[in-house]
Amino acid sequence: MVYKNVFNDYIQAELGEEYNEEAAVPSFSHQHVFTFSAELDSTVQKIVDLSIVIAAVSMNTVIFVSTFMRKSLYTSVGCYILSLILSNFVNILDLLRNIVVYWCNLKFKTDHDYINQVTFRSTVCTVTLLTVDRYIAFCCKETVWHKILLKASTAAKGVVIIWSFCSITTIMELHLYDHYVKHTGIILSVFTTTMYLITTTSIITLLIVIIIVQLKENKPIPKSMWRTEQSDSLRLLENSLWQWEIMISFSSMMDNIMYASN
Repeated sequence: MVYKNVFNDYIQAELGEEYNEEAAVPSFSHQHVFTFSAELDSTVQKIVDLSIVIAAVSMNTVIFVSTFMRKSLYTSVGCYILSLILSNFVNILDLLRNIVVYWCNLKFKTDHDYINQVTFRSTVCTVTLLTVDRYIAFCCKETVWHKILLKASTAAKGVVIIWSFCSITTIMELHLYDHYVKHTGIILSVFTTTMYLITTTSIITLLIVIIIVQLKENKPIPKSMWRTEQSDSLRLLENSLWQWEIMISFSSMMDNIMYASN
């Protein structure tokens, strides 16, 4: 007890304050708990993102290689599928960049808003053109559009136009948000949402309904009468949509889990 009082007097003389034994012992406060929990959630999120990247790269690579290995897939449907694969790879690279920055402590910034909007809009427009392509293939066989729009070269030009248009309009939109007031920005956002989401979704839904009605009214075509490129294109389209549905469902499920845990 005597030594303790002497030590307290020495600390008070040197530092000008009284020694507090409880304050000198570090404590594991609630702030440390919250910080550790946030770091753990971030680590789990990055592990989930890495799993999504590996699965997405594997699936898209299989589709990409199978498209180039078979000449029967050099059709308009193949071009639209490659456009969707390109959109997926851009999103994968952006997600992979976030993982590398987190694990390696790198300082590398990208415009997430621009990348997300361009890939989303190009995907929506590509799916719309793909639906129009299938509508012409099934319902407009005896028209001039059937020969012109179903060519692979025409589809390739359409994909280039889609990506160029979405890239330019997205740049213009993001710059306009910086120069207009909040009310005008909301109007601009509603306009672009209507143009890229509501209009395209309405077109896709309408054409799918027309295709289903036309196929029910007509007699079914035997599989032996299908051409090789038609059957391969439909098989590729079916597999691609199935894989994308799995990826979207898995990503949405993990986002909901992480949101609930936070």
